[in-house]
Amino acid sequence: IFDKTWGNIVIEINKEFIRRFPKSEESKQLLKKEVAFYSQFSGKSPIPIPELLQYDEDYLFYRKINWEAINPKNFNTFSTSE
Repeated sequence: IFDKTWGNIVIEINKEFIRRFPKSEESKQLLKKEVAFYSQFSGKSPIPIPELLQYDEDYLFYRKINWEAINPKNFNTFSTSE
């Protein structure tokens, strides 16, 4: 179990899948926004976006993305449209 976020309990399964559970009502609301974001930007983003395998208001389940977190170094390489 990884507890790297303030609002979620994160479980990595076989180094391949991620299951996240919100810890509070506020986290559940943020989870809804995250699901909407993934739906809108999946396949359009220059960076990998998780493909949700399962989700509801109490959890997300997706394949782990092995990618470096966005930081100023790689963010500055994106074009304006990206």
